[in-house]
Amino acid sequence: MPLRDFFVENPMKAQHTSKPRSVFEQSLPIVAAALGRLCGVSIEFGGQVPATDGKTIYMPMPETMTAEDELKVLGILCHEAGHVRLTDFGNVGQKLTHLERAIDNALEDCRVEMAMSHLYPGAESLFEKAHAAKVQELAGWESFDEQTLVPLFLLAITEERLLYRQWLTPLTAKLLGHMQQSFGKPVTEKLIALALEVRDAISTQDVVAIRKRIMRFLKRESARQESSAEAPASDKDASSENGKTKQSSDSSNGVNERSDTALGRLLKATLKPVVNPLDISGNFKRLRVDESVPGLKVDLTGRIRPVPAKEDVGLERLARARKDSVALRLALRGLVQAKARCGRRVTDRGRRFSTTHLCRLVVSDARVFEQCTERQAPNTAVHVLLDMSGSMGLDGGDLAVRASLGLVLGLEGIRGVNPALSVFPGAACGHAQQAICTVLKHGERLTKVTSGQIGAISSWGGTPLQQALQAAGFTLAACREVKKALILITDGRVSVQETKEIFEELKKAGIRVLAIQIGIMDDLKRFPIDSAHISHVGELQQVLFGFAKKLLL
Repeated sequence: MPLRDFFVENPMKAQHTSKPRSVFEQSLPIVAAALGRLCGVSIEFGGQVPATDGKTIYMPMPETMTAEDELKVLGILCHEAGHVRLTDFGNVGQKLTHLERAIDNALEDCRVEMAMSHLYPGAESLFEKAHAAKVQELAGWESFDEQTLVPLFLLAITEERLLYRQWLTPLTAKLLGHMQQSFGKPVTEKLIALALEVRDAISTQDVVAIRKRIMRFLKRESARQESSAEAPASDKDASSENGKTKQSSDSSNGVNERSDTALGRLLKATLKPVVNPLDISGNFKRLRVDESVPGLKVDLTGRIRPVPAKEDVGLERLARARKDSVALRLALRGLVQAKARCGRRVTDRGRRFSTTHLCRLVVSDARVFEQCTERQAPNTAVHVLLDMSGSMGLDGGDLAVRASLGLVLGLEGIRGVNPALSVFPGAACGHAQQAICTVLKHGERLTKVTSGQIGAISSWGGTPLQQALQAAGFTLAACREVKKALILITDGRVSVQETKEIFEELKKAGIRVLAIQIGIMDDLKRFPIDSAHISHVGELQQVLFGFAKKLLL
């Protein structure tokens, strides 16, 4: 489903597409990668826990979805992409009360969705889909505790009035009644006035400033109500000394006594976590930089953990790779230059004569004009995906790493070629819980990778081929190059059905797959892709160089 459909005037048309839902589900990672690129963020799939570290959104692979769920998922991604792009995550870990953090999140949600709706008008319909089910559920609730009520009301009322969301009106009307009943009308109106100041907020710091004003107001109001309640209490004690009982009256203050109690509970309940049921971001775990992502199986942002004791191994691998890449680089550069060189042809029209063909005029042949034909230089992103499972062995793994590094070095010296290198499983790079680990990202030079990181790559673990293919496809989808190619190197057995579906997804995304299988098995020949079979890893370098020439020609 084209990403453009979700950011045009009527994105709801996507519900009526004739494509089967399975196509949407299969293409969702590719769509999400494009969405992330459009919004200026990175979106990656894997694991069981949705999370973000302020730079990248991690999403579990979705289960079977309904037509409504399809747009809901995109709405959630769009919302969270807004946070990653616009929210300052520097306050993660600061000592705030649960109430303070809940108010921050409520106001920041409104600010982010206002900004995203302005940048991408069609996103508003996606936000409605993301909220719709929960709004309908909340409208049926009969009661709300004070800690839930305040941030929920602030989020609903700001989004209704600042984003003109009429579909929130039934909920906000109900919440308004509960707020006035619990805290009184003056307190409620003041909170609304303070919260609506978010219309002028242009940063997370502005939202924090509004939250501080709200908290100061609540504390002042709570103290005022407590002091006003002390006088009737003292009068009651005095009358009891004379043997008389006097009931306290709340006729002068309306709901002061109840308000006092509610505000007291609200401000003193610091240990109980505050859950805002309307907060989309509440489904996401906010990560600190030094935190791991529980259950995450795909991590393209992490680096190989360098092993100082392996620096000599890394230096040797790099030295041999540079030596191996010299011939490849010269050959590829010659091919590219020949391809980009202007070609010449003789036609019967033009502005420049070909002096060697003027004799044709004698026989009335007008083909004496010379024209140049320009050819474009390569504009290709190439992702090398190397299987370093335990079956590769020590020597085989070393040769495979050298050959892959040599290919990357040869490609990065060609203008217009954007190479990357990833290794799977993650256990081969010190990340036991990951399916894949990045050696070199698109847009980077191999000089960024240290010898300790190169030396740390070793053969270990199983062969999570499907997850690795999906992960590499996600990164390629986010590349700006016109041509995209994935070079797979594996010695493991390939599952026909699952791998076929992934290959089809990659093909639909415009990604060309070239695969090499090492060993006695030749499962790749069953797939409609360019593949080669070699019996020993020592043959890998020659085949890789052949694939590189095929991509550039």
